[in-house]
Amino acid sequence: MDTPEPTSHKHPASRLPISLTAWVPITLALLTPLLYLNGKAFYEGYLTYLHLNTTMFPQDTADTMMSAVTAWLSASTYGLAGVTGFLNLY
Repeated sequence: MDTPEPTSHKHPASRLPISLTAWVPITLALLTPLLYLNGKAFYEGYLTYLHLNTTMFPQDTADTMMSAVTAWLSASTYGLAGVTGFLNLY
């Protein structure tokens, strides 16, 4: 006589092909090159604004990543200031 297997009451998210903890390294692997390129563009744009050659002041990878964080923080600050300025008009 075969005994029926007990039914498990799993959460619907457990039926995903990849667990959510596996998405973290995948997301980081995809976002790292984008963050690097964003930092490089921000730094080169800064030097170009000052009419300096970008090869005069090379950056290593860590500095490029810090430039990316600076760019995102600067954009967030200007964005929030713009939204608050718009909301204060009315």
